[in-house]
Amino acid sequence: STSATEWAADSVVVTDTEIKDVFFDAGGPYGFVGWTTQDDISVSLYKKETAWGAPTTLTPAGKKSAGQIAMNSTGDAVLVWIEHTLEGATVLWAKRFLDGVWRENKQVAQGSGTDLIEKPKVALNEYNDVIVVWIQGNGTIVSSFSAVADGWSDPEILSNEADTSLNTLVPKLDNFGNAMVVWTSANSIIVKRYRNFEGWSESKIIENVFAFDFAMNTLGKAILVWIPEASPKTEVNATFFE
Repeated sequence: STSATEWAADSVVVTDTEIKDVFFDAGGPYGFVGWTTQDDISVSLYKKETAWGAPTTLTPAGKKSAGQIAMNSTGDAVLVWIEHTLEGATVLWAKRFLDGVWRENKQVAQGSGTDLIEKPKVALNEYNDVIVVWIQGNGTIVSSFSAVADGWSDPEILSNEADTSLNTLVPKLDNFGNAMVVWTSANSIIVKRYRNFEGWSESKIIENVFAFDFAMNTLGKAILVWIPEASPKTEVNATFFE
């Protein structure tokens, strides 16, 4: 393969659909753009030879929300979304794209009453290990893992403090199966690390933050950068995990 050199022509991927939200990612020779309607999750696959393919509906009919997709450099992918049942419950689903083929839907978690699921985020490594994290109820952050040959692990609570200010949930996963999850609560950043076969660490908390960004590479080295909440804003702070 060769490196990318130019933008393809602009394209209309889908028309005549009332779209609620859109999600996308690129990996290997492919790119995916997906969208949520009132009843379905659909995607279109980009290949250089054929440009954007015909839309493919991946979910059975029923109210959906919060579609997210992650791809790796081989072009494999995982899609997650929330189903809203007629009884008022929420079900978190996942679907893998392996070797150019979409696989069956797998249930990750469910919630009802005051424990409804929202804001799922997903990360995928080069070996097709997956982590998905989400907010449930009044601010509980929950995670689940899946290796390509296994099902989904039981949901595990990362933070169970009732906190309606939770936002900006970011999971990352390295090629050794280690993970980091970063989220914001009010004006603080919270970082939690998962070490494969050992479990989750204590949270690292950085307070009085105005804005931040976070990245982790395939070896698990990570950088967290933030601007303190101050007036005037004259600093950029950073920390490196290695």
